[in-house]
Amino acid sequence: MTVIFLILKIIFIIFISLISLILATGILFIAVPIRYKTFGIYDENKEFTLYLSWLFKLLSFKFQYKENDKKSEFKIMGIRLGKRKKIKKIKEEDTPSNNKEENIVKEPELNEKSEKAHKKSKKTAEKDIKSVDTETEDIEIDLEDASESSGIINTINNIVEKIKYYYNYPDRDELIRLGKDFLKKSLKTFKVKIFFLKGRIGFESPDHTAYAIGALSVFNAWIKKPYYIQVTPDFQEEKINLSIDSKGNIYLGRLCILFIRFVLKKPVWKLVKKYFL
Repeated sequence: MTVIFLILKIIFIIFISLISLILATGILFIAVPIRYKTFGIYDENKEFTLYLSWLFKLLSFKFQYKENDKKSEFKIMGIRLGKRKKIKKIKEEDTPSNNKEENIVKEPELNEKSEKAHKKSKKTAEKDIKSVDTETEDIEIDLEDASESSGIINTINNIVEKIKYYYNYPDRDELIRLGKDFLKKSLKTFKVKIFFLKGRIGFESPDHTAYAIGALSVFNAWIKKPYYIQVTPDFQEEKINLSIDSKGNIYLGRLCILFIRFVLKKPVWKLVKKYFL
């Protein structure tokens, strides 16, 4: 009996430990935010860097983009998992040379008459092959055009049906209210510590440059800290040189809970069952 009680005690301890670990992970996922940092440059040299970390860098992810060169890495407790994924710019490979001398097929020696007949038959065969190829290409193009047009028509019909269904939806007002409420609450899960945009812009027309700078000035006067915009005009030449630097927190656990609660609402759940389940 003592052995049975000892085994049951061990199983109970393991079960309680697993439940506690799952609850602790869930609480940490809800309470501890994901910290993010972004940096980007838009000019002749385009660059972008995204860094995410969670729970004192217990988990971290980094993504870099620079001149068609992409890098990404994922770390647990500072240890990188797997090899660093890198996608280099693909260079155009030299196509295999079509050396006529190598592709020449030696034909048997023929007398003059047979050689002329052979050339004529060869030309007629080539013409027949070319005509067949052009006909098959035309048929393939027609089939592709027909499939593309039918696909576009089907997508348009689906969109129209969805719009009609939404327009005649009995709980439309309630759905709009729930959507606004979800959007308002979900935006609160994003805590921006700093957002800094600076640079110099100039368009082909000086009027367009003035309009853009005026709109940015109005927006800059309207927004508050931690948002900062410093963009100067360039009326001499057409250019866009911008850099962005931002960091903040994302409460992903809260966002997931809000999304689940939003989906499980009766008006939303009807649409989900109709179009996604």
